[in-house]
Amino acid sequence: TGVYPQIFQNRESIALPLDAALTAVAAAAEAGKDASKAMIAQFGRAKTLGAACIGFPDAGALSITIILDTMRDYANEVA
Repeated sequence: TGVYPQIFQNRESIALPLDAALTAVAAAAEAGKDASKAMIAQFGRAKTLGAACIGFPDAGALSITIILDTMRDYANEVA
């Protein structure tokens, strides 16, 4: 569980063209964001929520997903 399998997938993206690599990385970020919904926050502002944060994505994971989705969309538009 968790985001670790996606890290290895991203290593394979190095040899891809930029638009394809960003598509793969954005998909991995989405999977990591979804995986974070099952995790109890141990750090940051959400740590005080305990089990109440289950079912909600980690804020950082959500932020990086938005950033990578935007990068992917731009690269696909330009390519």
